[in-house]
Amino acid sequence: MIMMADKLGLLVADMNLNQFTFLLLANIFFLFMGCILDAVPVMLIFFPVLLPAATNLGVDPTHFGVIVVINLMIGLLTPPIGALLFLETKIADIEFDVLVRHIWPYTLALIIVLFLCTYIPQLVLYIPNLIL
Repeated sequence: MIMMADKLGLLVADMNLNQFTFLLLANIFFLFMGCILDAVPVMLIFFPVLLPAATNLGVDPTHFGVIVVINLMIGLLTPPIGALLFLETKIADIEFDVLVRHIWPYTLALIIVLFLCTYIPQLVLYIPNLIL
């Protein structure tokens, strides 16, 4: 019986994706999933399925894990559903639309950091490599 992760790995191999294209698609996927679902279920469902495909393409597992977490955290802060936005409106005692108007510059900065961490793996792996 072929596991889902194995099927996905074969699909990625058949698509001839390189490491950078795979990471871009993973970023888009996890940002979208972070916008509509909570982070823990997404990590439990999709991370084990996509990790073998990532490692087959030469992505370090620690690097991929950090990318997934950053994506999901940005998704939790991004409208339309961004679950943390509702919590922030209650804490700050402001209207939802006011918060959404003011959060976009910070969201853009977070996305820039995400792409830097995605395509410059040394930013993520510097400290773990010191330990090993």
